[in-house]
Amino acid sequence: MPVDKTFLVSDAAGEVITETAMGTLGVSYTDPTQASTTPVHLEIKRSAIASSAVSPGVTITQLSPTIKLTTDPTAVAGRPFNVTFSTL
Repeated sequence: MPVDKTFLVSDAAGEVITETAMGTLGVSYTDPTQASTTPVHLEIKRSAIASSAVSPGVTITQLSPTIKLTTDPTAVAGRPFNVTFSTL
């Protein structure tokens, strides 16, 4: 049986950078084309116990069993959205 190794799923194009260190997961999303006109939904195949340092325009909708968040890139002129999670 194949194993699903997908780490991150997005419903729109963009650039996502993740970093893990000492029980945290940092996520940064940006749309360098500045073409998005609707919210962007991201799902990260990890669990978290809390979020912190959340950029304006980011909504956390779920922490477990996967992390789900939504960004609204329509008024940020390509600036990144950042959030840090405390992981399990």
